[in-house]
Amino acid sequence: MAKRKPSANGGAALLAEAQLHLYSSGPYSYAPMSRAAVLGLEDGSAWWGEAFGDASAAWGEVVFNTAMTGYQEIASDASYNGQIVVLTYPLIGNYGTFDRASESRRPWVEALVVRELDTTCRDGTLDLDAYLRQYGVPGIAGVDTRALVRRLRAKGTLRGALLQVPPHLAHDPGVAQEATCVPCDSSRPSTQSADDTSPNAVSREWLNAYERGLGERYSLHASDPHMGWDDS
Repeated sequence: MAKRKPSANGGAALLAEAQLHLYSSGPYSYAPMSRAAVLGLEDGSAWWGEAFGDASAAWGEVVFNTAMTGYQEIASDASYNGQIVVLTYPLIGNYGTFDRASESRRPWVEALVVRELDTTCRDGTLDLDAYLRQYGVPGIAGVDTRALVRRLRAKGTLRGALLQVPPHLAHDPGVAQEATCVPCDSSRPSTQSADDTSPNAVSREWLNAYERGLGERYSLHASDPHMGWDDS
């Protein structure tokens, strides 16, 4: 029997998907993972990495910035309030953070997404990881940010959710699917907070509860051989 040739539309779709992963041949990691995190987008794609900053979840519109310097200024720019910001420059954090570099009194981003995080910085400065923890902002490192930005440019505006899970659940397809469902969940509370000094407070509370429930549910499935889940 002759093999069916793929349709022109199907071939174009496969080519477009391959182009989105031009720079990403597999999971990227520059260090042993101690805090696993996944960024799930509403288009169904999931981006794994290692968490830094605050140990919380985040939700918002995913945007990007191509600047080579100024990561603290970007994080503290109020125009990014409620957004997850992807930084395309591959090395972030190498000169630390300091008061004079802030655009405002605190970082306003929901989360930062970087390729490689450098926590060594010059004397008299605070490293980016500690700076974000100080204000309750999470981040994810080890993501191929160029491939992610190509997807954002191709797909248009996308919402995303950043969830943190135990390291043994890293790259679990079930967790990844959960993460991609969060941005599409219509039952999620509004990200608008009545208190302008604490953006997305309701959203953070809901996401953190969702994250805790996710970990507990997967732990339960892993302990029950009849549930069909295996986290090994």
